[in-house]
Amino acid sequence: MHKAYLVYPALILIGFLIINNSNRIYNFTESNIEITGTVYKVKESSYGYMLYVRKNIFDRERFIIYSDKEYDEGTVIQVKGNATGFAMPSNPGAFNTKVYYNSLKIKGKIKPDSIKIIKADYDKILSYTGKLSDMLENNYKKICSDKYSSVFSAMILGKKDELDDGLETLFSDNGIGHILAISGLHISLIGMALYKLIKRTGAGDILSMAVSVTIIGLYGIMTGNNVSTVRAVVMFFAMVYSNVAEKTYDIASASALAAIVSLLDAPLLLFNCSFLLSYLAIIGIAYIFPAIKNIFEYDSKLLDGFIASLSIQLAALPVNLFYFFKIQLLSVFVNVAVIPMMTVVMISAIVSGIICFISPGIGKLTIGAAVYSLKFFEILCGICSKIPSSVWTPGRPSGANIVIYYLVILIFLMQPFKKKRIWNIGIIIPSIAAVSIRLHFYFEMTFIDVGQGDGIYMETPEGTTVLIDGGSSDNKKLYEYTLEPFLLSKGRKKLDAVIVTHCDNDHISGIRKIFTEDNIKVKTLYMPSTTMTDEVYTELIELAVESGTDIKYIYEGYSMTEKDFYMYCLHPEYEYDTSERNDYSTTLYIRYDNFSALLTGDISGEVESNILQKYKDFPQVTILKAAHHGSRFSNTEDFIEEFAPQNIVISCGKDNSYGHPHRETIERFENKGIPWLTTMENGAITVIVNKNNTEINTYLDK
Repeated sequence: MHKAYLVYPALILIGFLIINNSNRIYNFTESNIEITGTVYKVKESSYGYMLYVRKNIFDRERFIIYSDKEYDEGTVIQVKGNATGFAMPSNPGAFNTKVYYNSLKIKGKIKPDSIKIIKADYDKILSYTGKLSDMLENNYKKICSDKYSSVFSAMILGKKDELDDGLETLFSDNGIGHILAISGLHISLIGMALYKLIKRTGAGDILSMAVSVTIIGLYGIMTGNNVSTVRAVVMFFAMVYSNVAEKTYDIASASALAAIVSLLDAPLLLFNCSFLLSYLAIIGIAYIFPAIKNIFEYDSKLLDGFIASLSIQLAALPVNLFYFFKIQLLSVFVNVAVIPMMTVVMISAIVSGIICFISPGIGKLTIGAAVYSLKFFEILCGICSKIPSSVWTPGRPSGANIVIYYLVILIFLMQPFKKKRIWNIGIIIPSIAAVSIRLHFYFEMTFIDVGQGDGIYMETPEGTTVLIDGGSSDNKKLYEYTLEPFLLSKGRKKLDAVIVTHCDNDHISGIRKIFTEDNIKVKTLYMPSTTMTDEVYTELIELAVESGTDIKYIYEGYSMTEKDFYMYCLHPEYEYDTSERNDYSTTLYIRYDNFSALLTGDISGEVESNILQKYKDFPQVTILKAAHHGSRFSNTEDFIEEFAPQNIVISCGKDNSYGHPHRETIERFENKGIPWLTTMENGAITVIVNKNNTEINTYLDK
């Protein structure tokens, strides 16, 4: 077995040990701070500008400063202000901001009270390369539309701030999002061409190597030294050195060297999506591609392209599913068409950006090849997107399944069937099954951390999925950052039922987005039966109908049964007459085996009293969802005593303006000895019921 096979598993083991200590290394409490450092990157944001500051290039305590004023890269500034760390995700599927920024050696963020310039243009290299990058970005804006200039700025300069959202989504959904990042392969090719060109002028090997490596290194600094750029620079140096030293260049060894260099500087990069995908692509080309080619023994350039694309997809499959939950099944074919054209796109874009300094008119002509290539990619991706079932969404695989997958791939690389080599292909099938088949033999109820609002997800062993509410008053991107990732991480692009308790925004803001974005399909929308059908109520129904969703009305006595699952509506009455939205909140009793729950929406104490008059001697419930986010005007002592919950869950947001949960409410729970949890402190709260065994897990405490 090739010894290099052991390099990446060793790196993964090292990274696992590091990540277990990451909270201790990078965690710190909110505090006032004063730092002095160099601005090494500037990005525009909704806050104004994000200034990335470090003391030196090896500094592991970097910060992001939010400023309303732009500062040049290379400027030394002194910052005084309030510093906070990055929060861990509080829901399944949510992006891990803490690990991402920590992997880039960024410790926290600062809201400054003051920013003072200590020295302008202190770091001349950063300053000049930053200005050159800005000039090239402006050049692209001069010679083509904003839509395509943003793409060239991303793929040539590493600037994604103004990247066209529609184009980025289209390319990413079709498996070619990698073209929007700086290409390590093309940097190596361009660098090698530069080396040979310098050598042809009569320069010696050493001088040619020094000049070309310096130029490529400066390019890396200009583009922010991202993962693929660092990999390309190190691999290019190894390539040139092997040529000068008359040694054989080995792509696996060179990539392993690049990985080690990066990880020595920033160990947590091992859990950075870009890092993983960048090096897994190399593994696919260096190991899986020749293994498959060895089995079929063909001689075809076209088939080479297909097998190479397939090999990269196989190498990166678990990581793609872990971070994005889905893959475009046709992406292998799309990449076969796209990747060969990227050399033309890169050369056209680079040459045009430089020519524009001399003549924008000529630049508009030379950029044509790149622009029309992008238009072709758009058309191709648009066609693939319209093909039914072309996107496969198995959800996020578990860590154990990912390990099994790569162990099976490792066995495949050993080619155990020597005489009947075609049998080796069959080894890959169980590895794919390991990360794609989602077995669900239990009942699940998750109280999603939506901030100040409500959102409850249920899934039965039979696969029936129900979302009860999905809104927030403080999480303005609830659908994008919470609901959609949560559902996709579970492999769910379709919900059997969405039940609305009432139409306050903190209960339906995300549901409204589900219908307008049309990425998650809903079979049936259940609306509470009430005479208070205001504009918000009717608008939600209209949005649902437009998206092809059936409408049903839920009221007291309505029930839903599926094997061991039972749901019954206690409130509101049919066409319930009220002038308060909270009072027609759908109140549900849920039972599965020995587990039961009472979900109360935002009902008031008066409604609780009405329910008690109708339902006396009600069986004890396992969980009560506290009414109205723990308001003291709900959750009355009589109501709590009647249903006698074993546990209470409160859905509320941090530092909410209502003061939820109210102290009086908590005292009622504690006086009765009932344990309680809140989504603001514990994150998503998930109940798992399996064979009469009930577990309550909190996402932030797991």
